[in-house]
Amino acid sequence: MHTLWLDTVPRQPHPQLAGELRADVAVVGAGIAGLTTAWLLQRAGRRVALVEACEVGSGESGHTSAHLTAVQDTRWYEIARTFGRATARRMASAGMEAIALVERLSGELGIDCDFGRVPGYLFTERRRDVHELEREAQAASEAGLRVSLGDEAPLPFPTAAALRFEDQAVFHPLKFLRGLAAAFVEAGGQIFTNSRVIDVEDGRPARVRTERGSVRAHDVVLATDAPIHDRLRMHAKISPWRTYVVTAKLAEPLPGLFWDTADPYHYLRTWNGPDGVVAIVGGEDHRVGTVEDTDACFDRLAHWTEPRLGVHPDRFWSGQVNEPADGLPFIGRNPLSLHLYVATGFSGTGLANGLIAGMVLSEELQQRPHPLGRTLAATRLKPLAQAKEALVHNVESARHMVGDRIVPPAEAGSLEDVPRGEGRIVRLGAERLAVYRDDGGDLRAVSPACTHLGCYVHWNGAERSWDCPCHGSRFDTAGQVIHGPAVEALAPRDIPDEARAPTERAGSWAESGPRGE
Repeated sequence: MHTLWLDTVPRQPHPQLAGELRADVAVVGAGIAGLTTAWLLQRAGRRVALVEACEVGSGESGHTSAHLTAVQDTRWYEIARTFGRATARRMASAGMEAIALVERLSGELGIDCDFGRVPGYLFTERRRDVHELEREAQAASEAGLRVSLGDEAPLPFPTAAALRFEDQAVFHPLKFLRGLAAAFVEAGGQIFTNSRVIDVEDGRPARVRTERGSVRAHDVVLATDAPIHDRLRMHAKISPWRTYVVTAKLAEPLPGLFWDTADPYHYLRTWNGPDGVVAIVGGEDHRVGTVEDTDACFDRLAHWTEPRLGVHPDRFWSGQVNEPADGLPFIGRNPLSLHLYVATGFSGTGLANGLIAGMVLSEELQQRPHPLGRTLAATRLKPLAQAKEALVHNVESARHMVGDRIVPPAEAGSLEDVPRGEGRIVRLGAERLAVYRDDGGDLRAVSPACTHLGCYVHWNGAERSWDCPCHGSRFDTAGQVIHGPAVEALAPRDIPDEARAPTERAGSWAESGPRGE
C-alpha cells in the first residue's frame, strides 16, 4: 500500500552504513523526530550521523495523514487536570513553535513542501457532545490557543458544533523531510539509509550496530517511535495502535483540518496535488494485532467518507501510532540508560510531537534544560494518570503472551485451511508455525513467536503481515522486520513434506527456499 506522500516525491539516495564511524551523536530513524533532532544538533556544532532502516521518511512520517497541529490527541482539559495548567500552556506553546519551525525552515532552506496556515476544527455530529466542546474551548483558551466555538464546521455535511483552532497548518511531509535531509547533508551531516539497526549499546562511547557497520558516539537518539533498545520499561507505558487512511478526488479543497468526537475518531484534510484536489480521511484505529480482518477497517472508513463527501476512495494505506499511558509523549533519556535517548508515545499528533521531540532533545543533549524536559521525560511516572491505561495495556499484553500459546490467533486445522493470500497459525505435531500461502499457492512458514519478547504474532489480512499485539512489532510474510521494537526476523521454519497435500509436495518453499511475493 503506497502512500500519497511516498508516491509524489522522487527517491533520495543515501549510502548504506559500512565499516565503523565516529560521531558526537548518532540518531536512529530518519522521520520527523530524527531529522529535526539531527538538524538542530548539527546546527549547534555537533557531528551527527543519521541511520535509517529504509529511506528518509519511509516510516510513520510517510504514512501520516499530515495534520500539522498544536492540538494534542489528549483533550486540553485532561492535560490541565493531569499535569497542571502551566504544562498545558507549555505544550500548546511548543506545538505552535513546531508549526512555526516548519514554516521557518521551509522558507530559509527553500523547501517547497506545500506549507500553508489553516484553521483546525474539532467538530461533532452529535448534540450530546456539544458540552465536551464547550469544556475543551475553555481549557484550550486557558492554554493560550486562539479558539472559538461555533454551531457548525465548514464541511459539506451537517455538524452539531465545531471548535475552531487558529493558525494550524498543512504541508507535504515527505517534501519537507527530503528537503531537510538534503540541507543536512549539504551542511556536513551524514545520512545512511537501508541500514537497519540490529543492536544498540549504552556506554562511553555508546554504539549503534547494523549488519554492515557501526557508529560510536557520545549519545544515541532512538527516534524510531517504538523504542528498539528497551525490552520492557518503556513498552509498559505505551500501547501500539494501527490507524487507517483513504483518499479520494474532490472538486474543491476543504478550508482547514478537521477531526471529530467519535470513538475511534475521524480526521480529514485536503491536498492540492498535480492531478487536482485530494481528500485525505483517516480513522478506525485499533490496537495492533487485535483485528484480523483489517480490510473491514478500510471498508468502514470508506462507508463513513462516501455519504459525507460524495466521493469513493481510490487509495488506501495504514500507519501506526503509540499511545502514551498518561496522555503526553515520552521524550528524553531512556530509563536506566546513560547515553541513550528516546522519543515515543506521539499518539495521533506525530508530526508536531516529532518536531517537539527534536526541539527538546537538541536542548537536553547540549546540557540546556528545555521547559518541557522534566514534564515529558521518558523516566517520568505519573501513577494516577498512567494507572488505568497502563493496566489495560499490560493486562492485554500479558493475555496475548500467555493466552495465545494456549489458544493461538486464527489457528487453522491444517495447511489446506490456509487460503491463498492469507496467513494462519498452524499446529504441525508439537510445533506451531505461522504459515502464509501466496497467490500462486506456495507456502512459507516462520516461527510465530515475536523476536522482541516472544508473544505470538497475529495475521493482518489487508497488509499481508504478521503483527505482534503485545508491543507492535510487525513482520512481512518471510518474517523480515517491518516495524520495531523487534530488530530480528522471525525464524524460518520448514514444513514437513508429509504435512502437505499431494499437490503441494513438488517444488515447495521448504525445498526451494523463500520466494518473493
